[in-house]
Amino acid sequence: MKELQQMKSAEKMVAIRKSLRNLSVELDVRASMNCREDYTINQLLREAYGLKSGAKLHTFEGWKKRGAAVKRGEHALLFWGKPVEREGSPFYPVVFLFAANQVHFTKKGGAQ
Repeated sequence: MKELQQMKSAEKMVAIRKSLRNLSVELDVRASMNCREDYTINQLLREAYGLKSGAKLHTFEGWKKRGAAVKRGEHALLFWGKPVEREGSPFYPVVFLFAANQVHFTKKGGAQ
């Protein structure tokens, strides 16, 4: 049973990586057509998600530490993480982040 759950989880992660990769390629093509090669893929993803340039982004746990909770029904925004060395080549992990407009503060005076 545990192996089946791990297999489903791994398959889901592969699908998530594939969808993020496809979106990244599409955004990269659009950026090069519009002479915006100096933008990083994560900057292009921010724009695609409709985020303002200064929008605060944190992980689920990051918001939790700041006294905030993710609003019910909100989905994480996918970004590429810092590369890690894996089998001699860089591996870019997927990072799941939430924007400030996706959370509400549960404690008085919570900081963003």
